[in-house]
Amino acid sequence: MLGQQTKKLIIVVDKKTNVYGELLSALISMKDDKVDGDTVEIVGVKDGSIDAAIWDEKTYADNLSQLGSSQKIVFIGKIDASKPVMQNINGANDFSKFGIYYGSLGNKAIIHVDDKPLLDKPTYGEFIESYSSFIDTIGKEYVNNQEITATRFVQDVVVERKSKR
Repeated sequence: MLGQQTKKLIIVVDKKTNVYGELLSALISMKDDKVDGDTVEIVGVKDGSIDAAIWDEKTYADNLSQLGSSQKIVFIGKIDASKPVMQNINGANDFSKFGIYYGSLGNKAIIHVDDKPLLDKPTYGEFIESYSSFIDTIGKEYVNNQEITATRFVQDVVVERKSKR
C-alpha cells in the first residue's frame, strides 16, 4: 500500500506449534477490510499494515542479538525460546484456570494453551459459561461470528498496545 508503513511481526514457533503460527500469519495477511465508497471498515488488522514472518526457535536464537527492543514478537506455545520472556510476562488472565494463557510486555507477547484442564467435564462447562459471559461483555469488540479473531488480538496487544491502565 502506498504511503503506509508496514510493521514487522515475528511469530516464533516450534514443530508442534508451527500450524498455529501459519494460521496466525494467514489471518493477519487476509485482505478482509470492507470498503463501501469512502467508508472503510477494518476487519482484524488493517489490510497490509503488518508483515508477519514465522521463525522456528533456531532462527530466533541465531538472530536474537540482532533484534532491537522495538521488534514485535509473538511466541506461540510453551517453547524453549519463550521461557525467558514468560518469566517477565504474567500470562494469568480470566481464562488461566482453563489452561489458556496470553500476555504481553512491551513488544513481546505469549500465547499458549494447556488442554488438560478442559478435559474435565465440570471445568469445561465452567469454561463455556465464562467464555459466553466474556462474549456478552468485554469480548464484543473482539468477536466475529462467536470466535475471537487472533488478528485483532495481535493488533491490540502487540502492534498498538492499547492499554486500559
